[in-house]
Amino acid sequence: MRSLIFIYIVAVVRCEYDFKSDFVRHVRHTGRTLIRHGRSRVHLTRFHRTRELIAQNIEAEKGTELESIDKSGEDLVVAALRPYGAPEPPDDDHSKVVPDVFQKLFGNFTTYNKHATTTDVSLIDHFLNVEHSYDNETQRMLVEGLNTEKDSVNETVSDSDNVTVSKPSIFEDVVTKFLRLIETQHLLGENCTAGTHLNLGEGVVDRYAQERFRIEADVAVNRANMLTRLWKYAGPSVMHNEYLLHASVFSMVEFDDDIFAAGNCYDQYQYKDYQLFCPFAYRLPEGPILAKDLAVEYKYLSNTSEWFYIARKNAERVIRNHNQFRRGYNTYTYNDTAHTAREFDEILSVTYEDGKWSKPYYDCGGGNIWMLTYTVPFFGYNNGTYFFKGTSGIDIDLRRVDIDQCPLKPGSTQLNIFAGTDKCKKATTECVPVPGLGFRRGSYRCLCKRGFYFPNTTADNRYYNGSDIEEEYEKFLLNQKNLYSITLAFECLPCAEGCEACVDGSPCVAALNWVVRTTIFALACLVISCLPFIVYFTIKYGHVRVVRAASPALLRVIVLGALLIYCTTLVMYGRPTVLTCTARVWLREVGFCLTYGALMLKTWRISVIFQVRSAKAVKISDMYLLRRIGIIVGVACVLLAIRTLVAPPAVIVGRTKDDLKAYLCNTDWWDHSFTTLEVIFLMWGIRLCIMVRKAPSEFNESRFISMAIYNEFLLSVFLNISM
Repeated sequence: MRSLIFIYIVAVVRCEYDFKSDFVRHVRHTGRTLIRHGRSRVHLTRFHRTRELIAQNIEAEKGTELESIDKSGEDLVVAALRPYGAPEPPDDDHSKVVPDVFQKLFGNFTTYNKHATTTDVSLIDHFLNVEHSYDNETQRMLVEGLNTEKDSVNETVSDSDNVTVSKPSIFEDVVTKFLRLIETQHLLGENCTAGTHLNLGEGVVDRYAQERFRIEADVAVNRANMLTRLWKYAGPSVMHNEYLLHASVFSMVEFDDDIFAAGNCYDQYQYKDYQLFCPFAYRLPEGPILAKDLAVEYKYLSNTSEWFYIARKNAERVIRNHNQFRRGYNTYTYNDTAHTAREFDEILSVTYEDGKWSKPYYDCGGGNIWMLTYTVPFFGYNNGTYFFKGTSGIDIDLRRVDIDQCPLKPGSTQLNIFAGTDKCKKATTECVPVPGLGFRRGSYRCLCKRGFYFPNTTADNRYYNGSDIEEEYEKFLLNQKNLYSITLAFECLPCAEGCEACVDGSPCVAALNWVVRTTIFALACLVISCLPFIVYFTIKYGHVRVVRAASPALLRVIVLGALLIYCTTLVMYGRPTVLTCTARVWLREVGFCLTYGALMLKTWRISVIFQVRSAKAVKISDMYLLRRIGIIVGVACVLLAIRTLVAPPAVIVGRTKDDLKAYLCNTDWWDHSFTTLEVIFLMWGIRLCIMVRKAPSEFNESRFISMAIYNEFLLSVFLNISM
C-alpha cells in the first residue's frame, strides 16, 4: 500500500510539474511520516528521478534546516546522522549505477546525478541515513530486497532512466571490505564523507558491542537510574545546579579510557525554562575533557535525531510495562549520635536491554574518528506518574578497540566478527594478535608453526607483519604485481628431518655413518654369498669319512642358522622401523637356535657315545637330532610370537653427545630374557665341550665348537651389559 502511495505521488509530480513547491512540502511531510514508522530504505531508493526533482527544488529551503547544525561542535551521534553528499558526476552523458553488494549492505549506495554538485544534499538522503543507523527492520528489508534483485542484476531496471545494473565482481569477504573502508576513512581525515555507517549484518554489531563494551554501556545505564532517582527525590533545588550535571558526565568520561564522550540530553522544556538542555563531555584532541551544553549548538529534537526518538519509544515501553523497580531506604543525620527514621526509596529503572547501540559511524567534521554510541532513557516523576525526561549516552572511540582477525581457539564461545579474516598462509604460519594497534586490519603477526622456521635466520624479528601481508593481499585482489601470490612468500621453511622445533635448517637427527654401515653390509653379503658353496660342499663330499662323521644334514642346518643371523645386518642397514626391529629379533633368535642348537646336539651325541661303558653300541641318528632342533626352534618361535603380540619391538629416540637424535630399536625385559636363555644354553654347551675334550681327534670337534661358544658367550654378555 505504501509503495502505491509513493507511485501516486510520482505520477502527480510528472503530471503537475508546475506545482513543484507544494509537492516538495508534501513529500517532506510524507518522508518524515515514513521514517517515523520505521519504513525501509527499499521504498525510497527505487525512485531516483523523484530524488533529482527534490534535490533541485529544496536547495533554497535546506539552509534553514541544516545550518542549525554546527559541525565543529555538534554531538557525535549527529555526525553519524548527517546526510550523504552527492558524488562527482561521471564523464559520460548517461547516469549509470553499478551497485556493489557491499555498498548496498553498508548503506553507501548512491546514484550519479548530473544536476547535483558536491555540496548538494537531498532530504530523502537525509531520511535514509537516519533510518539506516538504527532501524533493524530496514536492514532486514534491505537485505531481502537485495536477495530478490540478485537474479536480475544484469537486466535493465528502468528504460526511461536508462539505468543499467551490472553484476559486481566480489573477490573477498565482507569483513575485509569493512576493514578497508575503515582505513580509507582514516587516511582521508577531514576530507571524509559524512554519515558513513557500517553494517555487518542484522544484529552483528549489537552483539559485538554487547560483549566488548558491556561495562561501558552499564555506566550509561547506571547514570540514567541515578538521574531518575535525583529528579524524583532531590528536587529542583539540587538538580538546577548545572555544574553538578556537568560533573556527572565529566566523571562518566573519566571512568573508562574507552569512553570518548558522554551526555545527558533532556527533552523539550524538561530543564528549567530551557527549550533543550544537554550536558555533554568529550575528550579534546590535546587530551583534556571539555564539558558543555550541547543543545546550544545542536537541536536534537529534529528528524535527524533518531537516537532520541528511539530512546523515547523505549521509555514509553518501560513506563507502560511498569515492572522494573528498584527499592531501598535512606536515613539522614539527625544529630551527632543518631539517624532519622528510614525513608522508602523506589524508582522505575532501566536495564541494558532498554538501551540501543548505533552502528559504527565516522565522526566526520568532529573528531574524525570511528565511533559507536549507546543511548538509554531516564525518567522524571510528577503527581505519582513517571514520564520520559531525557537520555543518558556514551560514545566509544573505536580507535582504542583492537581488532582480532586471528581464528578463534577450539571450543571458544567468544563473539568475534573479525575472527578468521587474517591472511596468514595457514600451511606453515599461524596468526597471533598484536594488541594496542587499534581499529584497523593487519593487527597480527604470522609466526612460524612448530616444525617450521623463519627463512631469514639472522633477522631480529622472526615473523611476518600482518599489515605487510594485508597490503600485498590487496594488490593480489586488484591483479597488481604482488608478493602474496608467490609460492614461498610469507611462508616458513620446514625444519630438518626429525626436528619438532627449530630456528634454522640445522639437523636434529644424527647422520648415519654410511661408510661403516655399507662396509659391514658388504661383508655380510660376502659371507652370505659363500654359504651356498658350503652347502654344495657338504652334498658333494658327503661320502668322505670326516664329512660324514660331522653329519652333513646338521652342517646344512648350521649354515641356515648362520644365514639368518647375517640377515639381521641386512635388515638393520637403514633407519630402524617397527618392522625391521621385529625382523631383527626373529632372525636373531631363530638363527641362534638353528646354529648353536645343531652344534650343541652334535657335541651332546659325541659325549653320549664316548661316555658309554657297556659293550652295547649307542646309535643316535641325524633325524633324531633334527627333531630335537625342531623342538628348540618351536619353543623359541612360540616365545617370539607371544612377545610380538604382547610387546612388539618399538623404535625409540636416543641422544648423542652432541644432543642429536638417534633412532634405535627399543630393548626391554623381553630382550634381556632371551639373552639370559641364550647364556644358559651356551653354558650347557661349554660343559659338553669339557666332557668330550678327550675324544679321538678324528671325531673331536669340541675345540672348534668351544671356540665358537666362548666367543658367542662373551659377546652376548658384553652386549647385554652395554645395553
